[in-house]
This record gives sequence, C-alpha cells and structure tokens, in this order.
Amino acid sequence: MHFPIKTQQTIKYKFFISAVFLTTLFTISSCSQGGGSSGSGGGNSQNTSANVINENPPPNTQNYLLIGSKGRGGKGAVFKCNLDGTQCAEFIGGNIPFISSEPTAKSIKLTKGDNFGSSISGNQNFIYIGSEGKSGQNQYYKPDSTSPNGTVYKCDLTGKNCIQFDTDTMKLITNDNFGSSLFATKDKIYIGAPGRDSGDTVPTMSANYKDDIGAVFQYDLNGINASEFIAGKNQTSKIKSQLNRLDHLGTSIFVTNSNIFIGAKDKNGGNGAVFKCDLSGDNCVAYKTDNLNLITNDNFGTSLSGNGVNLFVGAIGRDSGSTSQSNLYDTGSIFKCDFNVGNCIAFLGGQNQESRKQLDLSVNDNFGSSVIATSDSIYIGAMGRKTDADKRTGAVFKCNIDGSGCVELIAGKSKINTSDSLGLKEGDLFGSSITIVNLPISEASHVLNENCSDLKVIANDVINNTKVTLCNLLVDANKSNSSFVNAYSKMNATTVILNDSQGSLRQIDSKTGSYIGAGSVYEYWGVRDWISSNPNDAYNTHKKIVAFGEIANSIPQIGNIWKGIWDIRFVDEKGNILKANSLTMGTYSGHNANYGIEKTLDPFYVANIFAAFVINTNEKENLYFLKKDGNYDILDTDKYNIIGNGKLNELFNMLPPNEVNAINFTIKLNDKIALFRKTNNNQFPGYYLISINDIIQNNPKAKVTYVQLAD
Repeated sequence: MHFPIKTQQTIKYKFFISAVFLTTLFTISSCSQGGGSSGSGGGNSQNTSANVINENPPPNTQNYLLIGSKGRGGKGAVFKCNLDGTQCAEFIGGNIPFISSEPTAKSIKLTKGDNFGSSISGNQNFIYIGSEGKSGQNQYYKPDSTSPNGTVYKCDLTGKNCIQFDTDTMKLITNDNFGSSLFATKDKIYIGAPGRDSGDTVPTMSANYKDDIGAVFQYDLNGINASEFIAGKNQTSKIKSQLNRLDHLGTSIFVTNSNIFIGAKDKNGGNGAVFKCDLSGDNCVAYKTDNLNLITNDNFGTSLSGNGVNLFVGAIGRDSGSTSQSNLYDTGSIFKCDFNVGNCIAFLGGQNQESRKQLDLSVNDNFGSSVIATSDSIYIGAMGRKTDADKRTGAVFKCNIDGSGCVELIAGKSKINTSDSLGLKEGDLFGSSITIVNLPISEASHVLNENCSDLKVIANDVINNTKVTLCNLLVDANKSNSSFVNAYSKMNATTVILNDSQGSLRQIDSKTGSYIGAGSVYEYWGVRDWISSNPNDAYNTHKKIVAFGEIANSIPQIGNIWKGIWDIRFVDEKGNILKANSLTMGTYSGHNANYGIEKTLDPFYVANIFAAFVINTNEKENLYFLKKDGNYDILDTDKYNIIGNGKLNELFNMLPPNEVNAINFTIKLNDKIALFRKTNNNQFPGYYLISINDIIQNNPKAKVTYVQLAD
C-alpha cells in the first residue's frame, strides 16, 4: 500500500517550501471536517444535513466549536471553544488522560503519530473522534506498532468517558487511515478510510491493482454492526469503476437527508473530486469542476459541509497566485457549490484575490483543512497557518455565510484568541477538523496541559526554555527523591538552586530560561567557592530548609566578576534566618560571604514550612511561608513578624484543591512560580507554572500551565 504523497514540486513547479512543515504534512496528509450543519435555510429539505445543528439549544446547554489539532504533542487533541472563539481549552486527548466508561473496552492511550482529532462529529448523545494514524496490523494482518491503521473513539458529551471502536472485523492494515473523516447521523456513523486498497484479485504489484482508492465504512452509533459501505474492498460497490489508485476516496464526508457526498482529494492526479451518491451508496456521480481550472495538488474535496442551500468544499492545496509565485502556494480555498453536481465557484481564498487579501493568506496555510457551516456563518480551519512569531500552529477563521466579514477567530495571527493562550506549538495542526456540537454548559478549563517530552530548547524563547529546565529538574528530583532549596535573586537575575547535598548550586538565568553553563563543567557551582567558604560560618553549621531572595542587602561589592546573590536569605533547621554580612575573596577570582544570624524562628514552626518566596506588592516585599498543614503565613521583611495568613487553597485558587494538597516544593522565578506535585509513591509527575501577578490578583480563572513528565 502506498502512502498519500503530494508531488507539487514536479507538476506545479513549486520548488522550495518549508521542509519541516511539508514533512509533517506528508506524514499525516489527510484531514477532514466532522458532521453537522444548520437547518435548510430556505433550501430543499432533501439537501438538509442529516445532522442538524440546533441553533436554539435547550436550557443549560449551548453550541460549542470542537476543533481538532491532530499534531498536538505528536499525538493529537480536540479543543472546545465558544462560537465567538472565546473560552477555548484543550478538551479531549492531548495530555488529558482518558477514562473508559466500559471495563471491557480497549485500553485507551494516545501515542505519537495517532493523529487524534483528524476528524470530529457528534450528535445529541455522543462525540466521535477520528485518529487516522492509530497503529494496528500490518499488511499480513499481524499486530504492528509501526503500522498506522486508524481508529475512532466514542466519548460522552463531557469528553470524560471514551471507548475505542472495535475494528477487528474490518481487517484494517497499514495506511488505511480509517477515521480520516467522520459524519454521524441520528442512527449511523460514516467513516472515511482514504488509504484503503481495493482488494482486487489482480496481483498486488500489478499496474492495475487499485491501492489507496479509499473507502467509506458504516457503523451503528455504538461502534458495532460495521460494514465496508462504499468502495475499498466492497466488491459490489459500483463507484469503484470510477476510481484509480491513490484517489483517496473518503478524505471528507457530508450526509443529507437524501445523499452522501464524499471527497477524494487526490482524484485526477491531485486535482481532487467530490462524489454525490444515493444513501444506498449507489449512483455516484462526480461533481463537474471544469470551470474551476483545478490543477495538480489543489486537493479539491479535502473537507465538506453544507447548510441546505450550498455545499462548501475545501481545497487545501489551492494556490492564490500563478505557479511562479511560490509565496502563494497552498494557501488553500473554499469553493461553494449547489447540490446538483455542478455550478461550483471560487468562494473564499484561493484564486479569489479579493477574499485572499482580506484573509491575508500565505504559503502553506492550508485554508480549507476543515469547514462547518450554519445558517449565517461558516468556520474554516487552516491547519498550516503561522503565528506572528512564525510558528506554524494552525488557525480557525469565521466568515458570514455570504463570504463577507471574515476574521481570524482563533490562533494563528488572531490578536484576541491567540495561539499562546491555548499553548499551541509548531506542528500542532490546529484546525485539522471542526464541527459544532450541543453540549452541557461548562466553564472552560484554564489549565494548559503540556508534556516534557514535547519540549525542546528554542533560541530566544525564555518561557519555553524555562519549562525545559524545570522538566530536567523534575528528573533530578525523582532521582534524588528530594526537593531543592532555592530562591530568586533580583541582584543576580537568577534562580539559585542548591543540589540535594547542598554542596553545590545551579542558577537558572532569567534572561534565557536555561542553567548558566548548561551541559558544561560550569553548570554546577561550588557552595564553598561562591556562597560561604568558612566551615565555622553560620551558613555551614546546619542544614538549610528553605530560602528566599529579593530583599535588599547593602554590603560592599568586591571585584566585578560575580555580582553575588547576597539578597538571598537561607533558613536552617534550627530556625535561623541567615544573611550575608560581609564579603571575602574566594577562589576562581570570585568571592563569597560571611553569614550571620539575622533572626531565629521557632524550630518547630520552621519544620512545618516546605516553601518560601517573596512577592512585591505595592512596592513592599512580603515573605510567604507555605506550610505542610495546608496553610500559609505572610511575614514582613523588616522584623519577620506574621502580618497575615490563609489557606493554600485560597492562595492558589486557580488550581483544584486536591492538586494544591499535592504540592511538595516550589521554584521561584522572576515573574512566575513553579509548584511541584508529589504523588503517594514519592515521585514528582509534573509541575504547575503560575504567574506571580495572578497570585497577587487572586484570580481563580488565571491561565495555568501544567507540565507533566511522561505520557
């Protein structure tokens, strides 16, 4: 079986296009829109969608956009947003654990390459999500973790309880891409598998063997009673006589009360095609597209939706200029057609120059990756869209149904619902699928889930690199089974972290997010060289419990090599607050300090403290002590008297209470704080990253990032 490949360089003379993105696109080439549309809008009832969106939802429910991001973290995810693009959050998949509602169901775990969210559809009871890259069997029908077969998940309307369809009877094999498209009606679900072979009796290597012609499967809504409905290995399917190898029928599906419409994005050498069939699967006729002047790799039929009046067809490979204008290759387009297999026009993007300029489309945006229409609006995915920071995260646009008033609604270059606010990254392919589903009203989660395995150091990206450094610290904490005394030094603009033996230190540079000297012999700094060298000094007498910085300490500077960290105080197990009183020359042309006891606290009180940090409010520094009993105290920084207190659940009210109770230690950064969770087996599975300003504002809806160590 051959994998779908776009050959745009050779026929359309598209020479050099972003290699990284094209690699991603080739690997997970198929995309589709999920089922659902508005009522007839004045059109023929036969053309009304078989999955009508209720535009006047019942009480306590509302219509939500569900948006696939099939590249998310290499695994895929689905986001949920309000129709105006607000309140977006990762909803299902990605780094959110699955819960199976049936004990006997297949174990659900997403892995790299699954492409979860390649398609979405829903009805009044369930949400269906395609995962076109899910591994299964090879061409010999043997289990193979490297063979992408595809699958479909059925989830309840909360997105919490999901099961995986049983595809064993379908005998899927490598690159069938089952789940590339979906359409759910009130009693059936149609599933596209554009990589499906024909199963003809001619030899597999014969020029007449129709590999990758594609297929559409039909299931009941519970994922059973399956049949290979149209094309593929269904030898009685009459449409097969119209198909050739690599046509990829099933890249998109739309069903009305009288017909099923099926995209074949690589038909006619990549021009693409859409077929209209009876609901029986017979009498299939291809749309007439001669007037559209389609060319190789336009991929007409990538996505489909309708509103009772018109059928909307996505073409992700459509250019917006001539074949010599490489900066306008694969901008993408939406065509508008009637329901009578003809009368299609360039509607949005593509060669419609007025629309393309309004949308500000660019090379490889892949506008038309997905589409969903209502009576008055149309939403379009552009999974290749870049942000203003040049990250290809994907985006969703919204236009009036007549094509006017287009806005970049979510992600991409949107200034309101930004990619950063969703935690989107390069290659997430946000907008690879889209649908509208009526769901119970719920408040969007404000926790962005990320995974350490997806993070890599990026030049000049301080926030990203800080996350990478904290992930490395997670590994160290699990190896030593201990937390680390640390504090932020405003004087040196670094977070100083003592190792578990407290004999050396590392520093996170606030200007880079990485350790100073990371990966070299200069990553670790000797405490005796850079903090205190006198074995009889107060600093070296007892074990340190916590530390805090950002409190001025005016002592004479020696030399100019090492600014020092003399605004940091350490608290030892005897309750002593240790302050640098004077400096002395140390080794390596640096200098260290002589420490004295600034104040002694009750040792029993100190034994209950697990973290300390300073927050500046109204130009006054306040010291926070987090305590093991679930409370916190606020102290002044003059005499260290308690001036306030409260519960940790109130201080970190943007987190679930059970998560606050699991916090074991913190890392104070310049403008953020990391809260490290510890489980019952004494392991650190991840950390929360919270803005200091959100703590000051006590904002329960603040955006919080949770970074977990492993899948």
